[in-house]
Amino acid sequence: MDQKLKHRLTGAIILVSLAVIFIPVILEGPDNEWVPLNHSIPEPPQLDYKADMDKPRSVAVPVPVKPEQTAVREPVYKLAEPARKKTDAPVSKPESAARAKPATETLIGWYVQVGSFSQELNASGLGKRLKLSGYDTRLQKTTTETGAAWRVMVGPNKSRDTAEKLSDRLAREHQLKGIVVNNPG
Repeated sequence: MDQKLKHRLTGAIILVSLAVIFIPVILEGPDNEWVPLNHSIPEPPQLDYKADMDKPRSVAVPVPVKPEQTAVREPVYKLAEPARKKTDAPVSKPESAARAKPATETLIGWYVQVGSFSQELNASGLGKRLKLSGYDTRLQKTTTETGAAWRVMVGPNKSRDTAEKLSDRLAREHQLKGIVVNNPG
C-alpha cells in the first residue's frame, strides 16, 4: 500500500471516532446529562452549633454516703451449707467429754461445677435458676489471684459416674458445660 493512503485511512478513522464521541454531546445541548433532573436533597438545618458548645454541661458528682446511712442488703440467694459428714473426736474418759473438741465436718461426694463468678450476685442468680429447676445447688466462696470468686456447685453425688451423668444432663437441658470435682472445699 501506498504511504499516502495509509495516512489518509488513519486520519479518517480518527475523525470518525471523534465524531462518534463529540456529536452526541453537541446535539444534546448543555450539561443536562450530568445534572440530576429531580432534586430531593432537603435544606440544611438551621442550627447554631457554637451556642450548644458554649452551654455548660451537667456532670454527675458522686455524693459520699455516711456509713450509718448505708442500707443492709439481704443476698438474693443465701449460701447453702454443703453436705457434711460428722466425725466425733475419740473419747477416752468420761470426764474428758466436757473438754472434747467439737465435731469436725468434711464434705463428701462428687459435685458438678457449672460456673465461677467474680460477683456473688451472678453466682446466686445461676444457683437460684438451677434450684428452681430441681437441682441441689451450693455456692462456694474461693480466693483467686484477682480476688474472691464464687463457684456454683450442683450435687453432691455418691459416685463420679452419677456426677458425669448429671453434667451431661445440665449441658443438654441448660446449656451449662460443667466440670466434675470431688470434695470441694
